[in-house]
Amino acid sequence: MTCLSQTPPLAPQSGASPLLGWLAAWQRAFAAARAQRYLATLDDRALCDLGLSRELVDPPRPCDPSGLWLSRVPG
Repeated sequence: MTCLSQTPPLAPQSGASPLLGWLAAWQRAFAAARAQRYLATLDDRALCDLGLSRELVDPPRPCDPSGLWLSRVPG
């Protein structure tokens, strides 16, 4: 989970172009995505240190076959 500070509204400052507001919004979204990707990588590293894979920890998705979660884990 990522804690991001509250961001100001997209209203441009006096005389500023509205495109600057959109650029700032895009930069915030890009930074949030980069932070989430970094945290997900840390989780993968931690799981790897424990000798686990993400498939063993993540809950099953609706499209996963039910037998997948009933079989024993190798190892």
